[in-house]
Amino acid sequence: MILEDVSKAVRVVSGEEDHDFSSIYFSSNESLKNLFQRFSLKDKDVLCVLASSDQLFYSYLNGAKSVDTFDVNCLTKYYYYLRRWSILYNKEYYLPRNITSSYKSLYQLIEKVQCDGKMEEDALSFWKEFLLRVSPSQIERLFFRDGEHNKIKQLKQLKEMILQKPFTFYHMNLFDDIDCDKKYDVIITSNILEYGWNTTLLRKGKDNLKNLLRDEGQVISSHFVYTPVALHFMQELQVFEEDFDYHEFPGYQEPFQKKEYPLGYCYTKKKM
Repeated sequence: MILEDVSKAVRVVSGEEDHDFSSIYFSSNESLKNLFQRFSLKDKDVLCVLASSDQLFYSYLNGAKSVDTFDVNCLTKYYYYLRRWSILYNKEYYLPRNITSSYKSLYQLIEKVQCDGKMEEDALSFWKEFLLRVSPSQIERLFFRDGEHNKIKQLKQLKEMILQKPFTFYHMNLFDDIDCDKKYDVIITSNILEYGWNTTLLRKGKDNLKNLLRDEGQVISSHFVYTPVALHFMQELQVFEEDFDYHEFPGYQEPFQKKEYPLGYCYTKKKM
């Protein structure tokens, strides 16, 4: 699997393969600090999209009892370990973009790694192979060109949680068949539901979320491409209304452009 993943990454950075579900986010493009103030994770079982790992880190820091992750892009689990190692082994915290800014610093980082289990060993093998096969000038093509939207300050607390809590990753698509019997209190989807281009996909995604949640469990979603007044979003609401109650979070003011943006919304599963 490692060589398959590396080959896929090489095809992406060389331009031989479409970036859909292949590129990785350096950091979340959502205002997570504002978003996570709108719901409670204290002592709850959480399933969150892995993506840049920011949602996972914020879930830890906001009191979740357990956090499992998922993503359609299997490369995100290797990026998680890169961020994990940066937090655990560097004397100072490197922002996500800085982690890959220098091959020298990457080599120095992975030389410090002490693996704890098969998944971490696989991740270390991935990055060693990646550094051998991808040139420094190509590496940023593996990532979306986004800025740093979420700068985590509670690093000592986060480091302790990374060491204490197990990392669980499911390679899965919310719009496909899902084989998982575990139930969650909260599922954080980012803007994944915007990829439900038609009613069939939306119904599949809705049914999967319903089956993964306990009664009165919550789905936390973000607006990114579509806004609360978009026709696509109105279609999503119609699909979800049978099994979920809907609540829109207030907007937030972007600090640089001084514009207000929609923060996100919550679906609460109705009691059976």
